[in-house]
Amino acid sequence: MIRHRVTAASVSLVLLLTAACTSSGKKHSTTSSTTGSTAGTPAARSLSESLHAALSTLSSAAITIDAGGLIATTTGHIKLADGHSTASEYMIGTGAEGSHVIVVGNDAFAALPAGQNTSGKPYIKVSANSGNEFVRGLAENLQILEATASLGDLADLVSTASAFTDKGAAAGGTHEYTFSISGDAHGSVLQQQVAELGSDPVGVDLFVNGQKLPVKVVLQVKIAGSTLPVTATLSNFNAPVTITAPPANQVTNG
Repeated sequence: MIRHRVTAASVSLVLLLTAACTSSGKKHSTTSSTTGSTAGTPAARSLSESLHAALSTLSSAAITIDAGGLIATTTGHIKLADGHSTASEYMIGTGAEGSHVIVVGNDAFAALPAGQNTSGKPYIKVSANSGNEFVRGLAENLQILEATASLGDLADLVSTASAFTDKGAAAGGTHEYTFSISGDAHGSVLQQQVAELGSDPVGVDLFVNGQKLPVKVVLQVKIAGSTLPVTATLSNFNAPVTITAPPANQVTNG
C-alpha cells in the first residue's frame, strides 16, 4: 500500500506540472546555461512568470503518463479555465483491464473493468467511502486528477525552486530545464503531494519545444532507495475538447 501511495503521489505531481506547462507566455532566455546554487534565481523567477502567463490562456491538453510499470499507463485530456481544471477524462490502463474515468467539477465517474461493477449501469460514482473495494482503490488514485485544480501552486514553487539549471538544447529540437521542488505537509496541494514522497526535494526535468511549449516532464522520484523516472508526454495543446458527465440514469452510487 505504501508503494501504491508513493506512485499515486508521483503521478499527481506529473499532472500538476505538465498541465501547468502546456502553453508558454513570456520567453525565457536560451542563450546560455545558468545554474542556480540557491533558490529563487532570476532564471527560476522568469520561468515562473512564463507559467503564470500560460495559465491565463490555457484551455486544454492531452497527456500520457508512464510510471515505469508500477501503475498502468494513463492517457487523457484536461479542460482548463484560468489555470483550474474544470473537467478531465482519463483511461487508466488499456483494453478489458482499463478504467475510463470522467471528472466534472467535484464529481468523478468510472466505467470499470469487467466484473468490478455489478450494478447493471455502465458508470459508478467514485468515492473513498464506496462499498466497492475496487472503487475505493480508484478513489485513492484520483489524487492524479485532484491535483489538476492547483496549477498555480506549481508556478509559485518554480520561482523558489532549488538547483535551477538551464541545460540548453536537448534531443528532438527541445530545450531542457531542471530544478528541484520541496514539500510541505501544511502547504499547498502540490507541496503536500511532494511531502508524501518523503523529506527529499523532487527533481524535475522540463523539456520545451521551439514554440516554448513543454512536450515532456520527468519527475525523478526516489522509491526504496532507487530513482524512478515518472514521465509525462504532452500534445494537442488548446485543442477543442468536450467532456461531460454521464447521464444520471447511467450512474450508480456504488
